[in-house]
Amino acid sequence: AIGRLARRVPIWLEVMLVKGEGKRTNIGEGSIGHLIDKIRGIRPHEVNLNTCVRPPREAVDPVPEEKLEAIRERMEGELPGIPILVVPQRTASRSRLLREDELKEEILKTLNVRPCTPVDLSDSLGINPAEVGKYLARLAEEGKIGRRVQASQLYYTFKGE
Repeated sequence: AIGRLARRVPIWLEVMLVKGEGKRTNIGEGSIGHLIDKIRGIRPHEVNLNTCVRPPREAVDPVPEEKLEAIRERMEGELPGIPILVVPQRTASRSRLLREDELKEEILKTLNVRPCTPVDLSDSLGINPAEVGKYLARLAEEGKIGRRVQASQLYYTFKGE
């Protein structure tokens, strides 16, 4: 089901890697091979690798950066066409800002192609309609998009940057 969804909307897959004993680890050769097989079936648009930062509930440790990079290289070699990124450790607020900027950019790219309703944008970007509305309001305040009513439907249009 996720593989079919990934063919319709962009999917970013986040993979949490941890170092531990026995079944509490997912960085062994077999575990990574299994992850690669699953990722191949999903065909996400991007894979983000990360590890725990705060002390987790379970008895596991963060994966060293060198190991994360080695896993990234292996995945990249076995999953051509899927960008594999090691996510830098950052605060939640920084992550939220990056996501907001990326979503606003995607909205602008879409509107540059054609006018859209909020529902069109929500469907094409795979995000909550309320969240789309929040970004549309901000982009309108910034003067980057305009509004147009046609056949009783509100459309947003690209104005430029």
